Amino acid sequence: MAYHPVDIHVGGRLKYFRETAKVSQKKLAAHVGISFQQIQKYETGANRIGASRLFEFGQLLDRQVGEFFTPLPGPGACGPSLATLQLAQDLDAIEDPDVLEHFYQLVMRYNAT
Repeated sequence: MAYHPVDIHVGGRLKYFRETAKVSQKKLAAHVGISFQQIQKYETGANRIGASRLFEFGQLLDRQVGEFFTPLPGPGACGPSLATLQLAQDLDAIEDPDVLEHFYQLVMRYNAT
């Protein structure tokens, strides 16, 4: 089963924000009253995250809901190439928050030009 690219993107942003804030999956899950396994499903894009849940995550992680969506791919994003999906999976596998921060800063700088 293929996950929707937006769910993968939002889940990846959740994981990035959680790791940079040094918050465990268990703590994030407890904050909203769910299991850490559900957090894992959100972070991989296997499960979609509702707006109210994103709001709750944002409160703990000191993020606005819109930050979970930016930078979102443009038109045609609903049919990404296999390379795009592979990149999302590879990013999800990065465990070092400093490496993720540098990558996202590079992407943000590239998108700004």
